[in-house]
Amino acid sequence: MVDLPRVRAALAALDRLVEAHPGLRCEPSANNRAAWLVELEQLKGESVATNDKQTAIRLPSELLERVDRLAAQWQAERPGQRVARSDVLRVLLLQALDTAEGGNDGGK
Repeated sequence: MVDLPRVRAALAALDRLVEAHPGLRCEPSANNRAAWLVELEQLKGESVATNDKQTAIRLPSELLERVDRLAAQWQAERPGQRVARSDVLRVLLLQALDTAEGGNDGGK
């Protein structure tokens, strides 16, 4: 079920964000989508209900360095917003799953 008041509040927050930082406006792209997914994650917060499962994996340090560079880039593009490694990994995982499933977003 869609919580319309929360959707409206999120849209209003996004409008305020774009108004405060017009440089965030750009043509739709994979990077733009990824950036807004990070913003939306931050707007709804890190709640236990949303992120109720935790997993640990080992990754090569070179891969984590790439993720950290991307996190730094996204944070530089969004003044005042915190972009953590976990945010980047979550967005990249969602994008990869969308691609692997043929662009299907799971019906959302």
